Amino acid sequence: MSGSGPKTDTIKQRRVDVYLPSLETKNRWSEIAEQRGESLSKFVINTIEDFLNEGDDDHESRQELLEENRALKEKVKELERDIKVYRKGYTKLEGELKEYREQWAKAFIKPKGGRQLSTELIALLKQEQFIRFEDIYELLDIEPSDTDVINAFQEQLKVLEAYGLIKEEKRGWRWRG
Repeated sequence: MSGSGPKTDTIKQRRVDVYLPSLETKNRWSEIAEQRGESLSKFVINTIEDFLNEGDDDHESRQELLEENRALKEKVKELERDIKVYRKGYTKLEGELKEYREQWAKAFIKPKGGRQLSTELIALLKQEQFIRFEDIYELLDIEPSDTDVINAFQEQLKVLEAYGLIKEEKRGWRWRG
């Protein structure tokens, strides 16, 4: 044999001729195959293999897999919509928090009466016990460009140290309260 490979050499041996009951059946099968993006030959092979493997416990038919795939795609779309809503809400809350901190910082630096300490800062210092200078603003999620907020927190750290609740050490602040 002078074929170009083992598949070509056995093409006549692997061939199966099937005569369908009608031209309508062939046309219907061809349409289904085209909808699935398959050749008619591939459609017939897949359909027969699915049928033959139905009894296997771990076998899922192509149709079941396609349905599962469609359901998963729908779930992904739903989750993407949810993420979009959550991101919008998160962005809004971030803006509100930034605005609140800016107002609070102004009030702390230039108080009209007593100063209100940040419960967030105190809780963080208690929880961590020691915080490095360079980490404190990151842990509080404060942008380095928010100088008013940073100044207000620095003032608070001085107040907390004056009351003996924290102690400034070589590399950061230690909770003593």
